[in-house]
Amino acid sequence: MTATNTWYYRFAFRVGEESDIPPEFASVYRRLLEFNGHPAFGLFTPSIEEGSFLVSEHHPRLILIFQNSFVVLSLDSHSDQVHTLEMAREDFLGFGLGEFLLNCWLTLYPGNSAEGKMQVRFPSRAGQHYWELCRFLLDWCDTSGGAVSPQVHVSREIPGLPPKFSSFVKIHPELAIGCEVFFQPAMEAGKKRRDSFANLLVAIGLNGIVALDDRYRRGRSEFGIEMTYFPFRHVRSAEWIEPGNRADAALHLSLRGKKSHLEASWRVFPGMKPYALRWISAVNDIVKRLRVEEPMPVGLAGKEDEESGESSFAARGDHSRVGATRD
Repeated sequence: MTATNTWYYRFAFRVGEESDIPPEFASVYRRLLEFNGHPAFGLFTPSIEEGSFLVSEHHPRLILIFQNSFVVLSLDSHSDQVHTLEMAREDFLGFGLGEFLLNCWLTLYPGNSAEGKMQVRFPSRAGQHYWELCRFLLDWCDTSGGAVSPQVHVSREIPGLPPKFSSFVKIHPELAIGCEVFFQPAMEAGKKRRDSFANLLVAIGLNGIVALDDRYRRGRSEFGIEMTYFPFRHVRSAEWIEPGNRADAALHLSLRGKKSHLEASWRVFPGMKPYALRWISAVNDIVKRLRVEEPMPVGLAGKEDEESGESSFAARGDHSRVGATRD
């Protein structure tokens, strides 16, 4: 491996000019400029270290947002080769940000993959840079030019939330978490060998669905929180899925891009069904209205039912489904 300064960078930084590009990424960056023009947003994030050992799966990365595509460049630790993940704007299904003390990550949802999502780890001290990225993405994801959910009241206080959730809603008005929400408080599982339920809030924002939860690995974190955002322009339906084997239920979203698809689910206590169904109905009302205003192109409607999108986010098994929209 040819050593350069990139592997020794310790801080994330915004990329504004070509002179800001680390040398390993320079040739790929120039090729991207030829096809995409100058990026509207750029961010470099370093590799993560634990003690004196470099964590091999954590690579230096360069995130670039162009007018019509989202690009992640990753530097291979063994060969210094640059790997490129490029997502068209019309197939960018959503994103998330997790901050659990020193363990932080950006989640991307390109769909159509074995996992259905990609995580970019970053140092906790770079959190502000990544919130700048998220704020940019909120506008970049929306092509409608106006709010799709006019009933949202920004900064509205939601009673009954844990303090860290209430604080998050207050300091992030850009997410526009409003009046139509579903909240499931943390609960211990009644049976042994079953994971407990973490706090979960799913809400309708101005132009998308926002989810907050504090699940970390197999339990609940006292301090951390993860945000997920799915633009309404990609939401096809919301459903309640209740397995027949008395397992936990799931709040389920189906999302579609032009060439991508994703099935996203959150584990829910079955006793919360009446509250979940009210939220699901509100989501599907918005989805139906959007589909009337922006009809699906000819040829995609039949194809949609033939494709099956499974991911690590997907709920599986024999289910009864309630709340799905129909064409």
